Amino acid sequence: MNPPAGYSVRPSTREDIDTIARLIQTIDRYDEGIVEPVRGHLEDDWANPLFHAEQDTLVVSTESGGLAAYANAWGIEPSASVEAWINIHPDHRGRGLGTWLVGWAEARSRRYLSWPGTSTLLRPSVSSEEGRAFLQRLGYRHARTFWHMSRRLDGSERAGSPPDGVTIRAYRDGDGPTLHRVLEAAFEGHFGSEPMVYDAWEEATLRAPSSDLSLVFMAERGGQLVGALTTATDEEEPWVVELGVLEAHRGTGVGGALLRRAFAELAARGWTIVKLNVDGENRSGATRLYESAGMTRGRSWHFYEKRIDAD
Repeated sequence: MNPPAGYSVRPSTREDIDTIARLIQTIDRYDEGIVEPVRGHLEDDWANPLFHAEQDTLVVSTESGGLAAYANAWGIEPSASVEAWINIHPDHRGRGLGTWLVGWAEARSRRYLSWPGTSTLLRPSVSSEEGRAFLQRLGYRHARTFWHMSRRLDGSERAGSPPDGVTIRAYRDGDGPTLHRVLEAAFEGHFGSEPMVYDAWEEATLRAPSSDLSLVFMAERGGQLVGALTTATDEEEPWVVELGVLEAHRGTGVGGALLRRAFAELAARGWTIVKLNVDGENRSGATRLYESAGMTRGRSWHFYEKRIDAD
């Protein structure tokens, strides 16, 4: 499957990360009028044991060697769903690259299917109205909208007192398996959530380049872990990566206590903003929790999906 005339393709490598980051920021500036740090997110992808750049990515180059596009397609449990991320420089749109790259992602998804009659869901994500219309024309249906949310930190943040009977503490060596078990249970059934075996989760979460174990907080009630919050920091801003509370303990103030502890610690370290990504249709009321903690919505990401059948 050859790309459109005038372009060449190859798998990406770690040496491409800076160039890919600049491409994505150029796209964001054009589509959204904003620029966000992205290099740390790319580094985390490359460090994930389930991500294989030589198979899961493509860079598209012009005849002069410039970067025209970057795409990836991979999944935690790809026989169930594959996420795709396609980024095309504004100067190279309307030349067939988008259709070709979606075709590549669909073909990549089929390679995960071993038996006739099996299928997987391909879920590309876009942020622009142009991207949404493009995917709809290709037969993809809107599945979910995620929001970036943020809060400014001014140094006045305090952890306060947790709910009666709840203790908030920092992560300790040896907490990994229990933390994994609780977060897996907390996110079971949520959109896009796929179970991960512990070793892969540990590598992708606790050992990710952006991971900061001193900013992982645990909520205990009666000596049992009932919720947790993990944080990633890169060169420019911190993100709450996961905030999970077991279903039986939701609505009791555990999530808010974890957020306050994280915000206070980040502010004490000199950070002036914190961000997170939230499913706009989250059934546990996460968006309301974050808004009550002073976070506001920013840009949105839209996931589309199509069922891909085995050849």
